Amino acid sequence: MKPETELRALRALGLMNGTNPRSQREVAEILGVGETLLSRQIRKLACRKELVRVTREWDLEVLKREYPHHFDHVVNWRPPSELENKLNKRGNRVKVFEYPCRDGEDGLRDLANLAANDLAQLLRRSRRTGCAWGGALFEISRVLRPRAEDRVRFVPLCGDAARSQRLATYGSSAIATRLNERYRTPPEDFLSLASVPMMLPPATSEPMRGALHDVFTGLSKAFEDIYYGDSPLVDRLDTILTGVGAANHKSPIGYIDHGFYDGLPNLSPQELQDSVKGDISGTLVSRSDISDAARETIDVLNSNLTGLRIKHLKACADRARVSGDNGVIVLAVGGHKQDIIHHAVVELQLVNNLFLSRDLATALQDRL
Repeated sequence: MKPETELRALRALGLMNGTNPRSQREVAEILGVGETLLSRQIRKLACRKELVRVTREWDLEVLKREYPHHFDHVVNWRPPSELENKLNKRGNRVKVFEYPCRDGEDGLRDLANLAANDLAQLLRRSRRTGCAWGGALFEISRVLRPRAEDRVRFVPLCGDAARSQRLATYGSSAIATRLNERYRTPPEDFLSLASVPMMLPPATSEPMRGALHDVFTGLSKAFEDIYYGDSPLVDRLDTILTGVGAANHKSPIGYIDHGFYDGLPNLSPQELQDSVKGDISGTLVSRSDISDAARETIDVLNSNLTGLRIKHLKACADRARVSGDNGVIVLAVGGHKQDIIHHAVVELQLVNNLFLSRDLATALQDRL
């Protein structure tokens, strides 16, 4: 049997014999194949000696022993949502997880609590996971419950914000440290970018930017290990966790409301907010209908980021499409983030897994 046919038959067995058993006809509809074809594939799979007990008794231990790489995909598999089907038909290979969440910070807590088990399942496949920053990652770092045997090394990917205690709490290093503690990572493998600012001042010149990066590399061995050296950690991550910020008046994006962009020569913070769709891991994404001056200012600001860039997200996502790793996982709440999520998923193809509030998933689905 072809691998995809084998996996479909195994998933059918899971749906027919799991905690909420479905009929063969229902399973065929869910999987999008004819009932007769599915029945034939299940019988063919059942003829294999090692799977006789699985098909008769749904013996999970046998399934886990014989198909270790498929086990989580079968036992914990859920039918794809309508949004996921639409994205896949467009050629965007993205797994979508949807949850009913409230608005605002309550919604972030809802998402974290509801998604914790699904995210923990994905992270069992990871060896090195990079962490961006933000409220969604902060909340998930508080509730994630790994198994005793789970081992993942979490790597901070963004410098920290000294201007705000709230941002420091939501910072990449704080989140990575909390997750490493939960996963019992050896202390010698902990890394921190707390001594590196998240971004350089807007007026920083190109020569000064290069000189400051040299300074940060000298001050922080972690900064050098993650982004420089012969084999940077950022190029060896199998997973990156990140959130997104949306440009709207109810919820200022990222760090605009914390004074990072005060005193820009060409744009006020409000004009800057009106010029972008939002941010991805801190990188601002321009709208198409803005002035050249605004676009130039945004490009300069993005070049002043000291850590994670779009190119790193793209490289991780592309590697995952080949290797089958998790790749880039985005967590987001609220329909107002549909523009930036659409840009990241459809236009830039930066994302492999989406953990979304249901209203955001519905807004994206209606847009496709």
